[in-house]
Amino acid sequence: MSFEINMESITSNSQQDDQFTTPNLNVLATLISQTQELEGYQLDISKDETVIGRSSLVDIQLCDPRISNQHCKIIRNSTTNEFIVMDCSTNGTYINKKRIGRSNSLLLSTGDELMVATSGKSNLGDIKFTFQNHCLNSSVPKTKVKKIEESEIGEIFEINGIIGKGSFGTVYSATYLQTNTVVALKVIEKNSKQLGGTNENQNFKQEILILTSLNHPNIIQVEEIFETEDYLIFCMELIEGGNLKEFLEKWEQIDEETVKSLFHQIIKAVNYLHQEGIVHRDLKLENVLVHKKHNFIQIKITDFGLSKMLHTHTILKTLCGTPLYIAPEVLSSGIFGYSQKVDIWSLGMILFQLLTGNLPIQINCDIESIFDQIKNFNYEFDNDWIDISENAKDLIINLLEKDPKKRFNSQQALNHPWFNSLSLKENIFK
Repeated sequence: MSFEINMESITSNSQQDDQFTTPNLNVLATLISQTQELEGYQLDISKDETVIGRSSLVDIQLCDPRISNQHCKIIRNSTTNEFIVMDCSTNGTYINKKRIGRSNSLLLSTGDELMVATSGKSNLGDIKFTFQNHCLNSSVPKTKVKKIEESEIGEIFEINGIIGKGSFGTVYSATYLQTNTVVALKVIEKNSKQLGGTNENQNFKQEILILTSLNHPNIIQVEEIFETEDYLIFCMELIEGGNLKEFLEKWEQIDEETVKSLFHQIIKAVNYLHQEGIVHRDLKLENVLVHKKHNFIQIKITDFGLSKMLHTHTILKTLCGTPLYIAPEVLSSGIFGYSQKVDIWSLGMILFQLLTGNLPIQINCDIESIFDQIKNFNYEFDNDWIDISENAKDLIINLLEKDPKKRFNSQQALNHPWFNSLSLKENIFK
C-alpha cells in the first residue's frame, strides 16, 4: 500500500456505488477515498476546522512521505455552511486537479476532488478524495413565505440603512433580532409602478421561486421570505464587499490571474444555473457581489428579477437585460427568441471589462447607438491586450461570438484551457 490512514478517522462505505452517503447527524462533511487501495472508505468531518497531515497530532492522519505534517485545513463557515480548503503543504494540495498554492484557500463543494499527493515520477499513486458537504443537503425543504402584519416588521428586524437598489426592490442592511445577525433585506413594494401590471407581478413571484430553489456557494443565499399586505421581504445573507463594478473602480486594473480566479467562480455559478434550466438574463458587474473569506475572494451572483426558468423547448422572447451587456440576438430575435447563450454573451462583456477596464463598445452615446454597436458588433485586441495571454483572448472570442449557435455554452467555458493554470492571487486584496 502506498500510504496508510489512521483507521480511527474513517468508516467503511461498502455500498457506495458512486452514490453519496447519508451521514451521521454529527458529521458535517465527508471525504470519500478515491485512492485504489482504500477506495470507498470515507473520512468523516465533524469539526468546523479539520487538519489533515502526516503528524500524529492532526485530526486526519495520512501516513505517506509526500504528505506534510500539517498538509491542509478544511474550514467550515458556520453561518453559510460552506467549506474552504487551505493549503499548508510543501508539495501541494489540489482541487479538481488545480493546485491551490501554499497559504491560499479555495471553496470546496460537493463533488469536488481533493488531492493531497500526486504520483509524479514515483511509483506511488495519487491520494485523492471526493468531497461531500452534508450541511447543504438539497433535500432540506425550500424556504417558505411567512405571512406577517406590517406592524411586525420592527419586531423582527432593526433596519440599519439602505445598501442599494436592485431588480424591482430596495436592499437594506438589517439586524435579524431573533439571531442577532446582520442580514440583507430586499423589500419589494407589491403595488409600486414597477410592479403595476400582471406580468410584473408574476416577475417577483418568479423571483421567489428561483431564489428559494438555488443552492450554490457562488449564488446569493435566501434565508427567509416574509410577506405583508403591501410588501415582499427577502432575508438574505449580507455581502459587505460591494459589487464587481465598485471593485474594478477601486483597483482600476486587476492582474490576469486574479481576474481568472474571480471569473472562474462566475462561470461555475452560471453553469449551475444553466444546468438547473435557469437563465439569469441580467448578468453585469453590478450583479456580482464580492466577499472576502479568509484570504480568498468569493463572488456571489445576485438579482434574479429578470431570471426565467428555461424548460425544454421554451424560448425567451422578452427584451430584457442591461443594454451594455445585452446579446445581439436579443435585439433581433423576433419570433425566433433566444436561449441560455444570452448569459454567455454577458459573461464575455464582463470578462472583457475585468481584463481591460473597458467595454468593447462606446458607451457615451444614446441607447440607439449602443444597440447599433451590439447588432453590428466588432472589436479588436488593441494595446490594452498586449500583456494578456492568448488563452484569455481565445475565451473572449468564443464568449463574444455573434452567432449563438457557435458561441460557447457554460460547460465549454468552464472547461477552457485558460483555467488550467488557475491560481489564487491575494496581494491585491490586502
